[in-house]
Amino acid sequence: MIGTWKLDSVSNADGKYCKADIKSFFTFKDASNYIYEWMNYDVGNNFHGKYIIVENPKRAWATISLVPDIQMSDKDTVRTEYINFDIVALSADRLHTVDQTKFIDRKGKPSIIFNKHKIYKRVVSQ
Repeated sequence: MIGTWKLDSVSNADGKYCKADIKSFFTFKDASNYIYEWMNYDVGNNFHGKYIIVENPKRAWATISLVPDIQMSDKDTVRTEYINFDIVALSADRLHTVDQTKFIDRKGKPSIIFNKHKIYKRVVSQ
């Protein structure tokens, strides 16, 4: 997994895949450090911290937890959210993940259970 992974495509609520319209990169620097960068048109950010891979025998897939460093200044402490996702498949050039299950309430209609799948491709350094 060490290397840089670029978001290529995502699934929608219908389960169909489409090209990602945001730029998102994970760089796993070594066995425990990461950088996460994203850009959505004119808004973006980057985070860095530690990651762990958890394998639970009662779950089908391994889970990655990204724990960002806490940014501190003289006036504020800024905590960013932890990012957790499961690894559905991993090969030398492809990382298939799934985010946590979301329940979409549709007011008077049955709720939709939605699992967002993401496909990342390895960035080959030149």
